[in-house]
Amino acid sequence: MTHSTSPEDRTASCATGAMHRAVLPAIAALALLLTAACSSVSLDAAQALAASGTAAATALHDEQKEMQARLEIAKLQVEVRIDLDGRNSIDTEETEDKEPDESESVKSLKEMQEIFEARAKSSAALVSVYRSFSKLALRDHQSNVEQRISTFAKQTNDYITIVNKRAKSNISSISEKTTSRSTIASGMLAVEAHKRAVLAASREIRPGLEALAEALEGERDYMSALQRTLLPGIEAELRDTLRCVKRVNGKCDSAIDETAEKRAAFVELGFTPTKDFDAKLAKYDNLNKALAGVIEHRQKTIAAERAQKYIAMVNAIRELESGHQKLEEGVPIDLARLNEIVETLNKLVNQ
Repeated sequence: MTHSTSPEDRTASCATGAMHRAVLPAIAALALLLTAACSSVSLDAAQALAASGTAAATALHDEQKEMQARLEIAKLQVEVRIDLDGRNSIDTEETEDKEPDESESVKSLKEMQEIFEARAKSSAALVSVYRSFSKLALRDHQSNVEQRISTFAKQTNDYITIVNKRAKSNISSISEKTTSRSTIASGMLAVEAHKRAVLAASREIRPGLEALAEALEGERDYMSALQRTLLPGIEAELRDTLRCVKRVNGKCDSAIDETAEKRAAFVELGFTPTKDFDAKLAKYDNLNKALAGVIEHRQKTIAAERAQKYIAMVNAIRELESGHQKLEEGVPIDLARLNEIVETLNKLVNQ
């Protein structure tokens, strides 16, 4: 039995065929476009970028370790001062069973330490990201780069939350979800699939770098404000604590050496204090002024070094961000400039 095809069916069949003929070239063109985009990705540049990123992230981590050590010493010294104040209070019966109140100085030192600890976790996670990114660029399928990027996003968001709280800033967090990696179309060369994975990873890393740079700028602003207001008071407390170990009724015993800091400055200049150093210091006003100037210069130098380190840290992260952008666009990365910026950071951290 023969079935006749209606004019409507023939029209529909022709329309479907025409649609397929129109769509297939479009799909092919899209595949070629994706392949072309991936072909422009330089795996050598990705490896070099990963090496620079690892070095920069390590420097960020090492820098905060030094600051945390200084803060821990400062916090202990201020706590000693508070403890001495409490133990040598005139009304010892009322304070015998009471812990001394935490001073504003100690609270601020703990807040600073909280920021540095959060940055430590973020920078450590970034080191892991770049090590995995390097493995990915070397075609190591066990790189776990997606997991590392997700951890970096979480730790950086925690860092941003603390910076926003302390610096009263409004830095946006980054998404912890990694970019969806669609299945590569069959027939695409393995090298193109590899480049596509590197491209996707780079696009995931870049927003985290932008957020990290903004968080570092927020930390810098917070620390600069403390440098102008609170830190001078903390430094005064520390100097008083170092000079005044023995107290009578909560007051400094004048018999205790109160010129330790100036003696240290004298040694710093390359001289050896004699036994009558204290008497000479009291007698010669010019010597007093000179040593006070050395102390003030040292404090200004420390503040200037901190400012330089923040500039170098932000510059390194921004340059890495730019490097990822160029990698994704297939534009040559200025590796000489990137390495110079990272090297400057390393020198400042390790000086």
